[in-house]
Amino acid sequence: MLSCEVPLTPDQGEARDWLLKELAKGEYGEIRGPIVGFVKNLIDDFFELLSWKGQGAPPISLILAILAIIVIAALVIVLILNPIRLARRRKSGAVFEEETSAPQVQASFDEAVAAQDWNLAYVWAYRLMVLGLDDHDIVSSTPGLTAREAADAATRVAPGLAPQLSAYAESFDQVRYGRAAVSRDEVDALRSFTPVLLDLCSHAKDES
Repeated sequence: MLSCEVPLTPDQGEARDWLLKELAKGEYGEIRGPIVGFVKNLIDDFFELLSWKGQGAPPISLILAILAIIVIAALVIVLILNPIRLARRRKSGAVFEEETSAPQVQASFDEAVAAQDWNLAYVWAYRLMVLGLDDHDIVSSTPGLTAREAADAATRVAPGLAPQLSAYAESFDQVRYGRAAVSRDEVDALRSFTPVLLDLCSHAKDES
């Protein structure tokens, strides 16, 4: 007959500390109330059950309780916490932090290219595109306008360029906040794309 035994686990103290450290991450800052507290309580209950030191094999009720805690904690993390983390990561950043002019942006772009700082050049190239959209009354390039908002506005005018606009907005956010790097070819691609987009915007304005 098979005996019913709790399977061997890693060091319980380290495992508990790892889980609590995960919940302490900044991504959960906006939900640090009842949900995170609930998960922490589940973790504490789980490791308390694992430390059971009764004689003989643990009762079936104990094992079922452990399994229930694992399932509930997993569901909370997968269905609630992870989507919130992903939403925060996907949040688009502002294109401009302050009022600026096209000559200033162009000069900053040229300086970045001269320095072969392709990440910075990409950021300024996207800003030049947004200023072009502003010239065509597609967006208002005021501080606070996000890269995603600019791409969405342009998509409504040039729906055929939606994939490129979405990709460029995503790249801007990734590069702007140091989560990715780009090459000169990618900067050149954005600069080549901009006049194509603005030409479509111009035609759409003439037809309206």
